[in-house]
Amino acid sequence: MKKAFTLAEVLITLVVIGIVAAISLQVIIVGHLKTETTARVKKVLSTINQALQLSTIQNGELDAWEDYKTLGYYKYMETYWYPYFRNIKICKKYSDCGYQSNKPYKNPNGTSHGHTLVYNNRRVPFLTDDNIAYSFDPVAMQFAVDINGAKGPNRIGRDMFYFEFDAEGKSFRTYGYNATPEELKLYCSRTNATCCATKMIKDGWEIKPGYPW
Repeated sequence: MKKAFTLAEVLITLVVIGIVAAISLQVIIVGHLKTETTARVKKVLSTINQALQLSTIQNGELDAWEDYKTLGYYKYMETYWYPYFRNIKICKKYSDCGYQSNKPYKNPNGTSHGHTLVYNNRRVPFLTDDNIAYSFDPVAMQFAVDINGAKGPNRIGRDMFYFEFDAEGKSFRTYGYNATPEELKLYCSRTNATCCATKMIKDGWEIKPGYPW
């Protein structure tokens, strides 16, 4: 006579199957989020450089543009940047873009990051129709970009990334593009993730083990 499984054995088996399934599902979800993140960072870099290219066709080379201090921040943006992004919404207050704070961002380890969305009429975010929040600092010549708007988790290196102007190449690139491997360990880490978009590129547009996800 064949031995039947007891109810307890069946329940234990189901629990184990449930745990394995939950772990597998979590791995799949995280993998999808990482793939989506790299795709959005790629898209942002392309969008910024396309906007720059269109603006230079219309307004001449960037180094010949009028200074933002002469024009004022909004006139500068209205002249050189806003027309070259699709369907934008300008957020003169952080709440205009759906944020609950002017300093919504954290480092990967959960500590507060000092980046402000709106900064003394020198950095003001705008949303595009794909819910990506861009802001340009004409002094540092940098874009800070939140790839999913106010949705969260609002963490540097997870959904907020930095891009800088390369004067030699006359284009924008990920922040810290020339960082050494040792520098990337410092600036794509749990305490400072400002160069994490560059780490993605160096790793073949992948988020590999060791990335402060």
